[in-house]
Amino acid sequence: MYHTAVNQAHSDTASPAPLVVAVEFGQPLANGDCGHVGICRTEDIAYPGAGSGPCPSPKRCRHATALVSVGLRGHVEFLFLHDSMLPCTVRAFFDAEDFEIPGDYTLPEHWQSLMPRLTSLQLAAGRYPIEKSESGFLVRF
Repeated sequence: MYHTAVNQAHSDTASPAPLVVAVEFGQPLANGDCGHVGICRTEDIAYPGAGSGPCPSPKRCRHATALVSVGLRGHVEFLFLHDSMLPCTVRAFFDAEDFEIPGDYTLPEHWQSLMPRLTSLQLAAGRYPIEKSESGFLVRF
């Protein structure tokens, strides 16, 4: 399944290899937790400790593993892997047609060096179409 997902993530991307990233969904709250929708934190699985903060175990409702790559136009793409999600994750964040980011999210700065074709470290607030596949949910920002 992983290799199928990697091939899908590369189908129209310019990156040589995707980053494998733990994602915690939500928006940062004053107490340090995450709530609501969007992307709260990311952590590179290949480089633990790198990212926007630690993400606890991906097998919780607010967590997933994503393959992150850069599309042909320089925009970041997240393929959220089915195998890394519980049914509550799918219901809460991927049952709709769009993935919502209520506030701008800044990607980790070091991603620019890992993905040189990346045109921006900012994911703008908005709603982004979800492309559903056997391996997961692709969102192009």
